[in-house]
Amino acid sequence: MVEQKINTRKTEEGYYVEVLNDGKLAWTDTFETVERLNWFIKCCDGKSGGGLYLSQEEARKCLESGEYSVDFFYRHPMGYRFASITNHDVMPEDSRHGFGVACVDKDDRLDYRFVSTLDEAFQLIKDAEDGKV
Repeated sequence: MVEQKINTRKTEEGYYVEVLNDGKLAWTDTFETVERLNWFIKCCDGKSGGGLYLSQEEARKCLESGEYSVDFFYRHPMGYRFASITNHDVMPEDSRHGFGVACVDKDDRLDYRFVSTLDEAFQLIKDAEDGKV
């Protein structure tokens, strides 16, 4: 079980947050308002429908070691910060083989795509971050 700690502080730009997973930096961000900061924290707390979010590096390692699904941070141009990848190969009752990727596309819609490899899955995330998907 990963221990997640969230540190915040007020800066001239707004409210700075850093997320530590097992003491290692997983994410940093700055929010313009305390309401947006609180929403982000609520999403990360695991008690209100959110869950543990990992860095992309942590997520890749988990999927490579046989995790079924991971939620992680990403930087979408429209301000979205969470995405997920599901590894269908680790579920024997699932007839599909490959990875399901859920993130927001450039048209502000939740996009779910199925790809063959983990590299393709993370390329989709990079493309979403770059506004290409």
